[in-house]
Amino acid sequence: MERALSRAERLNSVERLLYQSLHGMTVPEIAAKLKVHRSTVYRDIASLCRMKAPVWEKDGRFGLNRERYLTTVRLDLHEALALYLAARLLSAHSDKHNPHAVEAMKRLASAMPPPVGEHIVQTANVADRRRRFPAYLKTLEALTRAWADRRQVWLR
Repeated sequence: MERALSRAERLNSVERLLYQSLHGMTVPEIAAKLKVHRSTVYRDIASLCRMKAPVWEKDGRFGLNRERYLTTVRLDLHEALALYLAARLLSAHSDKHNPHAVEAMKRLASAMPPPVGEHIVQTANVADRRRRFPAYLKTLEALTRAWADRRQVWLR
């Protein structure tokens, strides 16, 4: 027999389902996936709204505004270090300023033990001093959004 999800686990699951669904989901769809009553899903969506999750609703479908959504990722020290090394590799092979990579490194640094975090901040500061190319950044952001939305992109 399956164990029922705790409220925290269920809220996390509702949030993940809403985020992963490009066109949103209906309450009955969410309830069926989580094996709970529809009224429970309505309460969970209301709780997410109170917690400032950017929930939208249109024509009975609910989703999360991906432009305003901030995710929480829990990493252990080794996973965080792997992400840092990936960001450093990206930074080393790019001559263009990427404020998103800089901010990601700074956030990662804040979650690391001081010696590692300080080193990550130094790397982020070096990357932050790179020359800015607004057209490059606009293109990178458009490609990122298209990939996240599963859209086809035509390059000229």
